[in-house]
Amino acid sequence: MKKGLYLFPILLALTGCSLFGSKKTEGKLNTVSNLTFTSTDGEVSWDAVNDAKEYEYTVNEQNILKTSQTSINIFDIVNDISATSLKVRAKNGDKVSDYVSLSFQTKKLATPSKGIVSYDETTHEPQITWEKVSEASKYLVSVNDKKFVSYSTNVYKPTTEGSFYLKVKCKAYVKDKSIVYLESNESEKSEVLNFIPGPTLSVDALNVISWSSSSTYDSFNLWVDGVKVRENVTSPLDLVTGENPILTKTGEYSLQIEARKDGQSYWSNVQDEVGTSNINQNEIYSFDNRKFNKVVPSGIDPGWTITNEQSHSAPYSLLISTQTQVNVQKYAASGINDVDYRRVNKISYWAYIPEIDGYSGSTISGVNLPPIIYDGWGESAAHARCVSYAKETSVPIGEWTQLHFEVENQYDHIIILGKGAELTLDDGSTTVSVRFYLDDLCYDDVEDDSLVYDYRFKYDWDLCSHSWTNQPQKLSFGSAYANKNVDITMDICGTASASGDHVLGFGAFKGESIKDLTGLYYELDRSLISSLEYHTISFNVNLDENGDFLTAAYEGHATNESHESFIIYAKNVTCTETKYSGGTYVNKHLNANNTYVSVLAIPSTLEAGSAVEVSMDVAVRTTGDYSELRTAGLLWSNNTPNYTKILGNTELKSSDDWRTVSFITRVLDASEINFHDGSAGYTQEFSGNYILVYLHGHLAQDMFFYKESTVNITMVNAMTLAGDNNNGADIYYQSVSVLESSLEVGANVTVEMDVRVFGQYNEYCDVYAVESVYTKDGGERKDATNIKTQVYNGETGWHHISFETKIKNFNVLRNGSQYQTYDMSGYGNGVYLLATSKTHESFAYKNVSVTFNNYSTISGGANTSGNGYYQSMTGLPTSFEVGTEVKVSMDIKITGTFDSYSNIYWVDQVWTTSGGESDKARTSITSLLDVNDTTNWQHVEFTANVRNFPVLRFNSGQYNTTDTSEFGNAVYLIAQNKSAESFAYKNVSLTIVSV
Repeated sequence: MKKGLYLFPILLALTGCSLFGSKKTEGKLNTVSNLTFTSTDGEVSWDAVNDAKEYEYTVNEQNILKTSQTSINIFDIVNDISATSLKVRAKNGDKVSDYVSLSFQTKKLATPSKGIVSYDETTHEPQITWEKVSEASKYLVSVNDKKFVSYSTNVYKPTTEGSFYLKVKCKAYVKDKSIVYLESNESEKSEVLNFIPGPTLSVDALNVISWSSSSTYDSFNLWVDGVKVRENVTSPLDLVTGENPILTKTGEYSLQIEARKDGQSYWSNVQDEVGTSNINQNEIYSFDNRKFNKVVPSGIDPGWTITNEQSHSAPYSLLISTQTQVNVQKYAASGINDVDYRRVNKISYWAYIPEIDGYSGSTISGVNLPPIIYDGWGESAAHARCVSYAKETSVPIGEWTQLHFEVENQYDHIIILGKGAELTLDDGSTTVSVRFYLDDLCYDDVEDDSLVYDYRFKYDWDLCSHSWTNQPQKLSFGSAYANKNVDITMDICGTASASGDHVLGFGAFKGESIKDLTGLYYELDRSLISSLEYHTISFNVNLDENGDFLTAAYEGHATNESHESFIIYAKNVTCTETKYSGGTYVNKHLNANNTYVSVLAIPSTLEAGSAVEVSMDVAVRTTGDYSELRTAGLLWSNNTPNYTKILGNTELKSSDDWRTVSFITRVLDASEINFHDGSAGYTQEFSGNYILVYLHGHLAQDMFFYKESTVNITMVNAMTLAGDNNNGADIYYQSVSVLESSLEVGANVTVEMDVRVFGQYNEYCDVYAVESVYTKDGGERKDATNIKTQVYNGETGWHHISFETKIKNFNVLRNGSQYQTYDMSGYGNGVYLLATSKTHESFAYKNVSVTFNNYSTISGGANTSGNGYYQSMTGLPTSFEVGTEVKVSMDIKITGTFDSYSNIYWVDQVWTTSGGESDKARTSITSLLDVNDTTNWQHVEFTANVRNFPVLRFNSGQYNTTDTSEFGNAVYLIAQNKSAESFAYKNVSLTIVSV
């Protein structure tokens, strides 16, 4: 055993190396890998070897050198062209690896020629040059015998005043990781260059240059594109203005100043690609300067190119290969075609359409080329008017054609070219964007600027044809007014006629991506805009998220026989916050009959159908006669709201100030609602659960605001919807609810509760506390306490009511045979409420208390012979088994009218279970009572047997059966008297009689 214990670790020691160690041969290291040139500057590197302490290397297997690094520079060890290989191996003491070899060629670069003094043909700058050396990569240059500095060209240009000479040699480098070029010998000393710098030229502003110098010169000359164009110029110099402008055509130029002194020239730097403004006649934009100020839509590469392939006025035009919206920004100097675009009435451009693959036609429609988009309309081409080339007019292919556009523009610095319509090719299905050249964007007509104004609102009948597509103007008031309601004040005048049978005014646009005119915001007195004399007006609007308001001139109710075109001018436009600015504006939508609906959906986490009480602060400005603020917790079958009125038209028109409203509604989850008649009205889609509040039937100038921070939502109890009466001509609805109680069935109780109506009632509607039904499975209301006058008493808020009724337990319930039965089996004992109303909803309730008074018998109906007697019965429930003899102790109060034929019994047997005839076997307890005392409670005790009768009646010949199954095992009492009432009871005790 001892040998075994010592042998095991010895085996581990002997085998450990071969199992887990390196696979190298004993006494050798791993060979070097990845030996290569890693830089053109001559660096050679290799991968590190495990356990290596240093590396040995040799060139052409001569001197062996050592290094602890994994790289060397070849130029440190190679100095003649005989070198052809480098070998490297790893070393650690006596352990070495095999050599790894790197092969290469070695060449020496030729010596550069002597440098000579010359001048740059383009810039006139003095320079020293030398001939390029074959295979040279860079040059090392020593100026005035100073340090050699690397140059990538064979040219040296001084920048400071002085005398300069230089020596040059070719810089060593490695080419293609295989050829080692050694540094050349140094060149002969160059000629001497005596240099005085010329002036410094700069571009100060569009079309303006200037120059400066520390030296004094006799004169200055201007050179343009390598040609002297003007002598004796002075700084600064405007190139395009004056009686004799230097540049007369839009373009892009190279500029240089020649300074003269004592007959010698001294040259400035060159300013390349200096672009002029648009200086051609009536030109808004030219592409001759090859500079294009444009806004590129996000994520779009339209492929715009300035090209000389085609041009209307040589040499350049704009090639638009894929049409999209092009926002052309103004590019002009002050005083040169400095046209305010807002006063431009007509714009033109020249277009050239090359042949179109797959299209054999010789012309295209005018709409296939870009319209001039009225500012603010996005990419839609529908709102531009092409004067010369309308939709049905042809534009030829293969020749330059001028297109004219009547325009409305808002800003003075931008013109928007819209996207032309796509062209359908010969195959009838493929559509393409027309590729074309555009040149000479010009204005044709500019409005007289004698009238001072800030905004112009133009209504053109021929252009608009009384459609809702007039040109909007953007009134911008800044982010400080974002999403606020303001009063806008402005001075206006105009060119409208002084009389007319239709209204003129400002139409307002939605702040959405598609600018739809939503209606008449402000109706103008014609006298205010029928002359050029300014008058002040003020009106109320809601600004968008940028503090902007989009509006346009509008002509309402015009006809082909009665219409006009006019312009409204405005200035001194200001805005001030209104009392509505603290709230959130609810967006309005054109609904039907030229009225609007403003829809507010308040998100909710409550289950759909939950009854809630909502309070919130609202402000509503309404001028129409049919507006109502409404809520709806249900929809009709056509997806229109089954609404409840929150504020009627009279209430809304009484005040437009902030007020707190409170109302009952239900949580909705409808995904779509139509707010008119299910077809013609405005339809909105919704997501999630929400509470619906909306202003209905108002006009375009009306507005609805609410304060989000004031919204308070509380769950309440409400009647459960239980169907209608199936009468489409005069439909009524029933609803049910149960005030649950632990009291036994038949208990007389007093109910106290707060109620709030949110349904619609009339004189045929009722609210009942149901106490009996005609049949158990039919559930038709029979005996009931009507509490309608308490519930629906004209009050709009919560009010307190009190009434007496009985605890019941119905499996089903309905108001009458015309209504469907409603399953009530899940409720148990309680006060059963049943309402009928003109809408699904009836009322909500809270703070309910049900207080026990006593028990009373069930009315079983009158004697069928008509002799004036009535039956009533009850059961004293017990957990004792049927047949158990018990002693009954109870208090009874007579409530009916008794005579000598009247009696009260406890029932022991019936003739048949289904008939329930009590005259089989019953025992009178009348003698225990004074039946004439209807004031006092009387205590009685008697012995009876526990029974279970599903139905009961006084006798088999003259009374109908009454459902008594709700009592189960009980002592059953039955009475006959001269009134429907018989007696009430309380303090019941049943104890087993000792055997």
